[in-house]
Amino acid sequence: MSSMREIWRTPLEAASRSAVAIDGNIAIVSDEDGNVYAVKIDSGVLSWTDKLGGTIDAAAAVSDGRVLVVVRDTSGQQIVRLLALDETTGKTLWEFAPRVAGATASAPAASNGGAFIGSADRVVHSIEPNGQERWGSLTNSLFSPVSSPALAGGDTYIADASGGLYKIDVSTGARVWDYQLNDLIVRSSPVIAGRVALVGLNDGRMVAVDVGSGNLVWQSPVDPGLIGPIALSPHAVVAVKGGSQGGLVAFAHDDAGKLLDIPSPTKVDAGRLFGNYAIALLVMSLILLAPFRLLVGRFPGPGIPQPGAGSADGDEERDDESDEGGGGGA
Repeated sequence: MSSMREIWRTPLEAASRSAVAIDGNIAIVSDEDGNVYAVKIDSGVLSWTDKLGGTIDAAAAVSDGRVLVVVRDTSGQQIVRLLALDETTGKTLWEFAPRVAGATASAPAASNGGAFIGSADRVVHSIEPNGQERWGSLTNSLFSPVSSPALAGGDTYIADASGGLYKIDVSTGARVWDYQLNDLIVRSSPVIAGRVALVGLNDGRMVAVDVGSGNLVWQSPVDPGLIGPIALSPHAVVAVKGGSQGGLVAFAHDDAGKLLDIPSPTKVDAGRLFGNYAIALLVMSLILLAPFRLLVGRFPGPGIPQPGAGSADGDEERDDESDEGGGGGA
């Protein structure tokens, strides 16, 4: 590919923060006002659009003719819904809401018409193709709205925001293993590369956990700037690097390197876990409330009376009271 030219442009009704999902000739994207769009890639023609309400933070997952979208309510009710839309028509086939209300949930992962999602009640939910919950598996913390589960070999891998990486059996919901990395995972999702699960941490490390043993087998040095989304190529692992010196970072096989074999901690560091949970909750709040910061100051609230700035009526009342109080002369 020596060069490219623009062949079409399709407008959206609001700004989009989600990635684009591609399935065949259809591109799926959503915007901050809760609209989902299906666009034909060969022509740019809008195939359908559906207004779901709320806001959508992450990319849709597409599988078996279904588009899975997580919608976050913005009216203060703290309801998160997972909806399945027909890929051809955009019609809502079913929706699922966790029993415990919460302000956020993970991005979805799709499999055989069903879905996997982590919710604010710290539960990973497996959803059947008919929208019914199959099982729920408890974790230690809440989930970032831009982090999604990964599916491989009959298991699902998911990271919570406080640094826990979990391998869960797809059939039963049983936890196979977990590794508590004790650092925040906000922008990264697990990626399966052969025998390891890769994930990025907020302290700048990328780590690799053996999918069989659940042991830590490699980690990069701590480095300012979080590790975000990870992608695989035949020659390197490429990731987004955050921080003031953000960009892309790549890792390749080192013939002189030596693998680690560090077992998963037998006990969670409770103090650090609690601290990370609190920080994760704050970070999630900042991520979710960022679009509304621009509204601050646009709508003035009721005036605040200043000291000594009473009304004329108030002054007259105080004068009357003063006269009455001083009428006791000779």
